[in-house]
Amino acid sequence: MVSRHGIIFLRMEEFWFNLRYFFYSHKTLFDVMFLFLYFLEQLILIYLILIKPENAHIYAGTFALLFITTISFEKICMESRYRTLNENTIIYQIELNELEKEGIIGTITKGIKKMKKKGLYFKKFIIDVRVVLND
Repeated sequence: MVSRHGIIFLRMEEFWFNLRYFFYSHKTLFDVMFLFLYFLEQLILIYLILIKPENAHIYAGTFALLFITTISFEKICMESRYRTLNENTIIYQIELNELEKEGIIGTITKGIKKMKKKGLYFKKFIIDVRVVLND
């Protein structure tokens, strides 16, 4: 039997896994989004100071807190992305080592060199080999 807390934590884990994968898959989108968010925060600060300059010290303090929070959130997102990238790199390296042990890489390299000498287009060959190796 699973408790209510177990269900809640399971849902949170699924949410964070999906969010982590989304950050990993859409780095440029998040770079642009955070850049726009920084711009928007600064624009709001300037607007508030122009509207009510007597409260500028309050706005500046609030801006600093908000800005640091935004930077921290971006750092967490990017660290998660880099961790996923590192994990994938390790997995790729292990698979590459296994392929090298089997001698497949040497065979592929020889085939590519032969195709280059003949002047054949070899990118399709590489893609086909990757598809076969992934199956």
